[in-house]
Amino acid sequence: MSNSIKILITDANYKHTLGAVRSLSKAGFIVDAIGKKISLAGMSRYLNSIAYDDRLFDENHIDEFLDFLANKSYEVLLPIGARSVRLVAKFKKEIEKYCRTPVSEIEKVDYCLDKKKTCDLAKSLGISVPESFEVDFSKEKIDLPSKMRYPVFVKGSHEIHKRRPSIAKNEKELIEILRKWQNDAFSRDHSPLIQEFIQGHGFGYFALYKKGRCIQSFMHERIRESPAIGGPSTCAVSIFDEELMSLGQKLLDALEWHGVAMVEFRRDGRTKEYYLMEINPKFWGSLDLAIACGVDFPTMAVNMALDKEIVPIEKYEVGVKFHWPFDGEIAHAIENPSAIPSIMKDLLNPDVRSNLWRSDPLPSFLSFFEEIYRVARTMQERLQ
Repeated sequence: MSNSIKILITDANYKHTLGAVRSLSKAGFIVDAIGKKISLAGMSRYLNSIAYDDRLFDENHIDEFLDFLANKSYEVLLPIGARSVRLVAKFKKEIEKYCRTPVSEIEKVDYCLDKKKTCDLAKSLGISVPESFEVDFSKEKIDLPSKMRYPVFVKGSHEIHKRRPSIAKNEKELIEILRKWQNDAFSRDHSPLIQEFIQGHGFGYFALYKKGRCIQSFMHERIRESPAIGGPSTCAVSIFDEELMSLGQKLLDALEWHGVAMVEFRRDGRTKEYYLMEINPKFWGSLDLAIACGVDFPTMAVNMALDKEIVPIEKYEVGVKFHWPFDGEIAHAIENPSAIPSIMKDLLNPDVRSNLWRSDPLPSFLSFFEEIYRVARTMQERLQ
């Protein structure tokens, strides 16, 4: 691999950006990032530099960003987070005058970011989805379905405008949650989605597509999440499941997808039926697990953008357990104290992988302090 190929990556403070930076650097690329120096990737020895301020990486400053690209020699721009993917997709034509980027069209990205639309797509393809209801805050009175089955899951209806999810065990709790949404100016402008809560585990199908054709697949099962009721993985294990792969590919095939994507499901613990939760048109939080199993999605995505040959990993390692000790595990332990023995066991087990690298320790220190801050803030909000 030539060491002269320069990559620009977004969202320097995401844990999966750190994973991508480490992987790309080890593959021989020179990696710069958009973000701040005090960030997970910014403090990594594998990052070449923080090259651009993330405060100027938005639609209002797109001309400045294009000028920046024009004066640099990046060959690939690799967006990580949802906002970044949407921005790059929207201005893909202008950006690709200066470098390549492996993202889909803005219309398809927007379609995936809208959770209601993706549920409608799943229904049209015969894929199960939880019973859903979107709240309309523009009306004076909130109308709730008369036959709603509890518990229900309350989350943002759009990936970019999301907030911490909640679970309501009855109508009284649901009304209380919705009132909090109404009292929050930001949330009031972005209606929540109320979904039937599927009792079971979360599963993910991950893929890299090239112009509608699947290049690489990977799957995992969530062991622990934060929030514990349903959120990003804090511990997961690699799996292979033909049915899960078939469902994920059916959705991405229908979209004629291009780039990476995550299709999130929840499997009913009783019936073993998969229910679509959402499609994320971007890299996912548990990216480290795929890389640990030999499926290097960041390098594959970069090589696809460069029109280089990609050799798919047909049989990746299954049964690999990975956890993120300072990226949700502490929060999960506080929410669910019964999980503490399992978390400690995984932390002390050398066979359980993690993103704590002895060769790259500084991001771990920052991650620890950020986790403590997040936990303290969440506890304060609950006391209000």
